[in-house]
Amino acid sequence: IKGTEVKEESHRQERVEKQIVKEKEKLEAAVKEVQEAAQNVTQSAKTLGGAVISNSTEVKDAVVDVSQSARSLGGAVIFNGLGIITRFLTTLLGSKEFRKDILRRRPHYLSDWTDGFKRKRQVIPAVLFLYFACLAPAVSFGTIASEITNGSIGVVEFLLGSGMAGMMYSIF
Repeated sequence: IKGTEVKEESHRQERVEKQIVKEKEKLEAAVKEVQEAAQNVTQSAKTLGGAVISNSTEVKDAVVDVSQSARSLGGAVIFNGLGIITRFLTTLLGSKEFRKDILRRRPHYLSDWTDGFKRKRQVIPAVLFLYFACLAPAVSFGTIASEITNGSIGVVEFLLGSGMAGMMYSIF
């Protein structure tokens, strides 16, 4: 029995040694491929670098043109944008209808906020319903967005966005 065990052991060792030799050959081939790929990348980078250096004056001129256009456009947007917003707010706040509406609703502003604390049996179910009605889409769309954007925008961002939008809606 010992003789057969010794033979089996020697066969196992031979198989293992053959497997190691095969793995070494595969590793050497892979190392050669990587070295060749590195040489190709280096050569491509040198070629591309030469092209960029030869066209550097054109690139510099293009960058200068773009930055000048951006400066002039940015100034136009800032100055014209403020004028538009100012005119809108002046028109809105300066109108008689807006002032009348504020004066008419003034007695009710405080009660709009305090009534919710007085009638808890009506408010709590409505709050819970709206919470879950807004939570489910935020979680589902957040999960989808997380997959699409590789985790850049996810469930937490959607929940925060939905919460902020709800608060802004309730205030205004």
